[in-house]
Amino acid sequence: MWIRSAGRPCAPQYERAGLRDDAPRAASSQLDLTGANAPPTAVVRRPAAVTFTPATGDTDVAGYRFAVADQPGTPASWVPANRDGSATVAVTPVSDDPFLGNTLTVVAVDRAGNASTQVTYRFLANPATGSPHVRGDVTGDGRAELIRAGDIGNGQMQAWALAADPAATGFVGNPVAGWDAGPGSGFTAARTTVVSGDFDGDGRTDAGVLHDETGGRTTFMVLTATGNGFAAPSAPQWDSQVVGGAWAYPSLKVAVGDVNGDQRDDLVVLANFGSSWRISVLRSTSSPGSLSFKTELWATGISPWTSVKIVVADFTGDGRADVGELFAVNPMTTRLYVHASRVPAAFAFTDGVLWWESCGNCWDWGRSNPVAADYNGDGRADLAVFATYDVYQTKLWLFSTNATGTGVAAPTVQFDSGVNAWWGGAVEPTAGDFKGDGKTDIGVTYRRPGPGQVQLLTFTSTGTGYAAPVARWTGAMGTPGTGAVAPDPAIRYRLVANHSDKCVDIVGAGTAGGTMVQQWTCIAGATNQLYTAVPVGAGFYQLRPSHVTGMCLDVSGSQLGTARCSSSGPAAPTAPATRSTRWSTWPAGETTRWSGSGLTTPASAWTSPASAPRTVRSSSSTAAGAARTSRSTCGPEPSPQAAARYVERSMRWILGRNRRLRTLGKRRDKPAWRRRCESSTSKD
Repeated sequence: MWIRSAGRPCAPQYERAGLRDDAPRAASSQLDLTGANAPPTAVVRRPAAVTFTPATGDTDVAGYRFAVADQPGTPASWVPANRDGSATVAVTPVSDDPFLGNTLTVVAVDRAGNASTQVTYRFLANPATGSPHVRGDVTGDGRAELIRAGDIGNGQMQAWALAADPAATGFVGNPVAGWDAGPGSGFTAARTTVVSGDFDGDGRTDAGVLHDETGGRTTFMVLTATGNGFAAPSAPQWDSQVVGGAWAYPSLKVAVGDVNGDQRDDLVVLANFGSSWRISVLRSTSSPGSLSFKTELWATGISPWTSVKIVVADFTGDGRADVGELFAVNPMTTRLYVHASRVPAAFAFTDGVLWWESCGNCWDWGRSNPVAADYNGDGRADLAVFATYDVYQTKLWLFSTNATGTGVAAPTVQFDSGVNAWWGGAVEPTAGDFKGDGKTDIGVTYRRPGPGQVQLLTFTSTGTGYAAPVARWTGAMGTPGTGAVAPDPAIRYRLVANHSDKCVDIVGAGTAGGTMVQQWTCIAGATNQLYTAVPVGAGFYQLRPSHVTGMCLDVSGSQLGTARCSSSGPAAPTAPATRSTRWSTWPAGETTRWSGSGLTTPASAWTSPASAPRTVRSSSSTAAGAARTSRSTCGPEPSPQAAARYVERSMRWILGRNRRLRTLGKRRDKPAWRRRCESSTSKD
């Protein structure tokens, strides 16, 4: 299917003029990809929507690599494809030169990693109207992007951005991986912290990477924003050069802000000295195209480093970023101190001033995830805290800074997920003005079960608080072949046991609660074997049998059956919210085809969070009527990345649209950790 270059299998070939049969296509209503003119929507630094589609007959496109420059470039930015093989992406013009113009270079990649013929499109753009400095703005158009960095396994990290739509209040297409450290690079979550800030002062937010070089040595490098991705340097711009001691990576906490008001962000480092700490600043002395930092000591403290969390933002409203210190007096009592920037009097922070203290034993510091955000646009940062509660519940609290920049009002709840909904440990917050109205919104990456599975959401500022979260994108962030498992609630699915090719069947098409579930020969048109997957938030779904209204698949004790659906799902009957009717999807490693879309995507194991780490399964039997009540207990399991390489066949369920779809994968021997799974009915 793909054209491979001689001597280098899978390497893309370059096709400048015309389209080869295997070359992807690109289309846009905002850019003239013929290069004839520059429509008003084509502006340098302003993202425009472009849709990539596969060549005719290509049914296994995993995504596309692309580049934008004033001449043909090497495609490096990655965007995952939708189920139909298409992908809509934000393409940001970089040149207003009418002679050079802009060149979009695109290559399609299949799930095996093979590349198509490379194709280019030329387009023109109008000059930019300015270079606003907006927190989180990767493209430079005055609106922040949703930025996320993640460990995708194999010693490899990626930095992603979902571009804000300059003509609306939403976002453009799919997120783009603008940086990939590469497999085996040593950039893992345990050894790497990725932050964002405009370190060179060019009006675009870069990605900063603090990395543990082992042996107590730490480095910091800036991936400069290009508008369509991030450019990695040949070497870090800063190196501690110290083995052990104050710069050992495990002893550092970092945040970013412009501490001296020079329109360049700096890295603030909180270092552990046992019963005390110190704050150093890697102060940016950079300019566009030239990155450099000066290390300076700005503050010290005598409280334990392990009891301090920091955020950096301009709380006092003087144009210089301060340090907000969330301090644990004890595990259930918390204080907020602010260390104000003393520039220009000195390159230093003041001693901490107490701005707020919780009541005794009523605020869990360890379950608090803070982010600074100026929600009302008054020039003084406020503090937002995502707090985790028991039973899968998360709340967003807002501390409003007063008009004099000397304290905060009592916190108010802006969002309450309710029980059995959001797990706070999966919430990764970031702040940015996504609408370009001068008020800071909050973006959240919610990590879903399964390698690379995430949901991107935003809490939009109303000027007086935050609106309810809105889901912006759901899918997989990873290398080609990392499948996104996001069922369509408008489609009815069969759940087919991978090992037996039999369907999950509601016994006798029963309609009463507590009706048992079995595996049975798949029958065309049998509605008691068809299910809709209704999203209920945070990557969870209710599985509703099609033959009855208001019932869901449910785990009760050690039995799998039906029960009334919880009230959290759309149009669900009123009933207490319960985790036992909530399910998530997990890529299982083998490949199946989605009917009607022509796209291959990994098989999915449906798992119930109520029974974690148990997995609802059929028995190893292939007989009809088997596995009415069985589920297994597995463990201890390896990392999610390792577990994704193999999921026991009797735990795999193929999702098919109305009719069963055959697996293309092959069975492999079970690793030791899977052989330990119990095949008998497990007990709570």
